[in-house]
Amino acid sequence: MASNYTENYALCQWESTDQVQRTDFNADNAKIDAALDTLAGQVAEKADTSLFTTLSGTVNTLSATHNARVYISSYTGNGTASR
Repeated sequence: MASNYTENYALCQWESTDQVQRTDFNADNAKIDAALDTLAGQVAEKADTSLFTTLSGTVNTLSATHNARVYISSYTGNGTASR
């Protein structure tokens, strides 16, 4: 078992006298997997926001040149079945 751990994710840091165990690696891999999944979700959300901003600008330009009113909004749900 590791006697030291990293500061941010508490991943195992073994000393030369520590006994290395498979369960330590599995626990570290689960932490890394969860952190990467969270990061991937944040990147995807940011990409969606950028696309919305670009589309909004394009629609605003078109509506200004064609004398039309266009309203754009967004909704972020809370994950429940009913809205």
